[in-house]
Amino acid sequence: MRRRFLSFIVISGALTLCGCWGISTPTGPEQRESRSVDLDKSERVRAELKMPVGELNVRGGAQKLLDADFTYNVAAWKPDIRYSSAGAVGDLILEQHGPTSSRGNAKNRWD
Repeated sequence: MRRRFLSFIVISGALTLCGCWGISTPTGPEQRESRSVDLDKSERVRAELKMPVGELNVRGGAQKLLDADFTYNVAAWKPDIRYSSAGAVGDLILEQHGPTSSRGNAKNRWD
């Protein structure tokens, strides 16, 4: 009984430490890129932003449908941008793939 209890304490402690420290997201050199999408004849645009990790700043006033700057240091977080239109409606999707959490010095910023 005592041996089983001791094993439980050791395993619980190890799991707790793993949860506190976590695993750092592997980072690389900082990447910066600008992307834009021109306006078309769409009367409405549905925009979907899928960014589970990072800092997102959205502002109006651009001369284009999308005029964005991206900064990230996890290669898998390179933004995927898709735009399509049918008739009077456009669909704009900005999506981040890769890890959905981070620890350490991972950086992901969309402006």
